[in-house]
Amino acid sequence: MTVDCQEGALVVREVDGETLILDTEKNLVHQLNRTATLVWRMEREGLAPETMAAAFAQDFEVDEHHALEDVRAALRKLESLSLLSMRWRAGDTP
Repeated sequence: MTVDCQEGALVVREVDGETLILDTEKNLVHQLNRTATLVWRMEREGLAPETMAAAFAQDFEVDEHHALEDVRAALRKLESLSLLSMRWRAGDTP
């Protein structure tokens, strides 16, 4: 699968629940663990951080406040690596 993201084309492969992303412009490879993969995928689907956190809270049996903090931290990290489509920023400040 090839997707367009914030800065140029990324080549994306999912393997055993983890995601490998090749940034062809910067010649970098990123490996996302299962949790980061879920955040990355949900963001690409246009889900708000609060919606992501509610899903994580239910799936991982953690409270929503901590789940939201973790989701926002993951989004900030993914943004710093230019791996987001940036839709989440419209209505939310991580």
